[in-house]
Amino acid sequence: VATLEAMARATPTLAHAVAVGGWTPLHLAGFYAAERCTTWLLAQGASLSAVSENPIANQPLHAALAGAGHVG
Repeated sequence: VATLEAMARATPTLAHAVAVGGWTPLHLAGFYAAERCTTWLLAQGASLSAVSENPIANQPLHAALAGAGHVG
């Protein structure tokens, strides 16, 4: 979370950003089961209904479910 906070100071719109692959930070945090990052992003206003900007066109919850099998 400290890294996210530092990045957000440099880029205040971080919670609403879209990565090169079309995913929002919330999609990625969910996919990788990063609970603290997910909580922080939601507190910063990240949208649970954001749709990825790629052919998959899914929402963060879909990404979290898809990543569930990748968590040890």
